[in-house]
Amino acid sequence: MRFVYFPINLLKSHCPQERLQNAIEDFSQRIIPLFEELELGRQKIQKLEEDQHTKSQHLTAKSRKVDALEREVSHLQRSKAELEKNLSESSDSVKAFRVRIEELQGNVARAWMQISLKEEQLNRAIDSLNRFKASVLFCQTCCSNSIAHPKCIVRMY
Repeated sequence: MRFVYFPINLLKSHCPQERLQNAIEDFSQRIIPLFEELELGRQKIQKLEEDQHTKSQHLTAKSRKVDALEREVSHLQRSKAELEKNLSESSDSVKAFRVRIEELQGNVARAWMQISLKEEQLNRAIDSLNRFKASVLFCQTCCSNSIAHPKCIVRMY
């Protein structure tokens, strides 16, 4: 801060007009620059306050954005954990499903083998039945006189 010194030459003059003129010159040279400097200081302070307010608003906006991003990250982490849990459960289900498929495939293979065996038994039974029918028909044609041939009797039993 500047100190304002009262000029001695203002006191030396005896004429009031000269003193007034000296005072005005002194005011112009020393006091007006102080007011100008004071006004510049006020403008700088105002500019700094405006800059500080703008920066404060930017920081507040960034803080809100950071808060929103933190919430989103938290939500995404929960979603990731849930997805990992679902993936693990799905993987376990797939393994169990594969085991069940293998069991069913084994059952199907055994069923096809049983069907094949039953078809063979059926074919043998049909063959046996056809031979029996043929022998009965042969016997009916050759033994129509109510006397059965020994061959026919053997075939019937």
